[in-house]
Amino acid sequence: MAVVSVCPATVVEASVERIWAILMDSTKYGEWSDLRRPTITPPGPTMAGQVLEASTSALGLTFRARLVVREVDAKHHRVGFDVDFIPLGIHNAASITATPVDAHRTRVAYG
Repeated sequence: MAVVSVCPATVVEASVERIWAILMDSTKYGEWSDLRRPTITPPGPTMAGQVLEASTSALGLTFRARLVVREVDAKHHRVGFDVDFIPLGIHNAASITATPVDAHRTRVAYG
């Protein structure tokens, strides 16, 4: 099996506390990610074991995605996910990490 590792990252003009607050509000994931109409079980703040199901698209195709929150690490500002793209059979272990650059900027990485 081939393993591909990709870690897109950028620096945003927001404090790490602001980014962390956004990551902790799973009800808003559809506003800043490519997940459309996510359903969240159980509802509430982002927590380990939470399941997000939504549609998404890539390469002109629309398909279902299922994300299970694997970990919430407040100390390191990291949320880990197990992601399945249905029916493609693709599984991805991913995380979003927010690292402060200074008081007003944060490096956000996905991978």
